[in-house]
Amino acid sequence: MLQLDAVKRNQFALFEKISETNHYLAEIAENTQQTADRMKLQNIQTADLEMQIRELQRQAKIGNYCAEQTRREIERRNRIESLR
Repeated sequence: MLQLDAVKRNQFALFEKISETNHYLAEIAENTQQTADRMKLQNIQTADLEMQIRELQRQAKIGNYCAEQTRREIERRNRIESLR
C-alpha cells in the first residue's frame, strides 16, 4: 500500500512538472510568434522604405536631367547673346 501511495505521489509530481513544462513551452511559442510578427512588420517597413528611396532616386534623376537641360539652354542663350 505504501508503494502505491509513493507511485501516486510520483505520478502527481510528474504530472505537475509536465504541466509546468507545457506552460513554459506555450509561452515560448507565443514569444516566438510575436517575434516573427515583429520581424514581418520590420520587413514590410523596410520594403516600404526601399520603395520610397527608389522613388526619391528616380525623382533626383529627373531633377538632375532638368538641371542639365536648363544649363545647356542657358549656354545656348549665352552663345546667341554673344553673337549679337
